[in-house]
Amino acid sequence: MKCRHSYDHRRMDAFASLPIAASVLVWMTACTNTGLDDATRAAAITEVADHIRSEYVYPEIGERLAETLIRNLEDGVYDDISDKDSLASTVLGEILAATNDPHFAFFVRRPAADGDAPDPGPSPSASGLREASVLPGSIGYLALDWMPGDDDALEAVARAFTDLPPVDALILDIRENFGGSGDMIALICGHFFPDSTLLLTFYDRSGGVNGEVRTKRQQRYFPPDIPVYVLTRRRGCRTPPTPGVSRAASP
Repeated sequence: MKCRHSYDHRRMDAFASLPIAASVLVWMTACTNTGLDDATRAAAITEVADHIRSEYVYPEIGERLAETLIRNLEDGVYDDISDKDSLASTVLGEILAATNDPHFAFFVRRPAADGDAPDPGPSPSASGLREASVLPGSIGYLALDWMPGDDDALEAVARAFTDLPPVDALILDIRENFGGSGDMIALICGHFFPDSTLLLTFYDRSGGVNGEVRTKRQQRYFPPDIPVYVLTRRRGCRTPPTPGVSRAASP
């Protein structure tokens, strides 16, 4: 995993990035969305290409994508784009088409007006567990808004599973989940696998293995005859299908 860092070129526009499996590219600007000149356009595309080339987890794909963006810039593909939102949207479309990787985002972020504090939105729960309840029809429902990995959070989530009464089905709602620790993912999945099961293998950019995440059976075990549905969203947290666990996608 790579740590957070940002580019600061001591100018009005800058990029901040959070490389995870891919990158989140944020174009911060203090000016209006109009007046995208050639220099700003070229600087933006060049910075994005350089960042993808140096940071994307798949170096070969990153190199090809960076070359494509620079070639499009030189060929005038972006010349008719006159505002920053449209440029960000166009470039993001090209990135997603080339990678099919939903970790990428690229958008314009503007500071709040003087005296206006930005709305931070709802605060995530301390344990990551936003709700634990039983729905009509004897359906267990657990909603997680993130995946912290500290001991208190792990204990709280494990207790929520254990405290559920007998249910005929279980829903895991991660539509508002922005990710987090592999330890929490392993704990959750440990309620569905009787034996230690490999979930994730981490590779560095050179292809070397630098870590694994495995389940450990938990006190409460949900056997295969209890259907489990995972609610996700089209954009946001994405998880691979888990063997033996049904997956219900919610828009």
